[in-house]
Amino acid sequence: MGEIKILDSAITVSGSLTVDTVPKLYQKPLHLQGGHYQVDLKSVEEIDSAGMALLLYWWTRSGEQGSRLEFLHCPEKLLRIAGVSGLDSVFGTPASLE
Repeated sequence: MGEIKILDSAITVSGSLTVDTVPKLYQKPLHLQGGHYQVDLKSVEEIDSAGMALLLYWWTRSGEQGSRLEFLHCPEKLLRIAGVSGLDSVFGTPASLE
């Protein structure tokens, strides 16, 4: 199961972000109040396209709330899915995360 923790402008995501876990995480929307937030994904153990869709939803909603999300330590699998989907600019590239 995936877990989300928010402390000030740091958002930590851990566990699994897959088709099996995303529906429960989707029910807990992020409520951001402007500003820049960093989403640390280094503790994500497993991710698939459903996980990427959730992160993309958060990214879109944050813009609507006047906030900005930056994804850090993106798992390699997320970067591959993002690359195929044309979303490199949202999640970065392996070279830009080193």
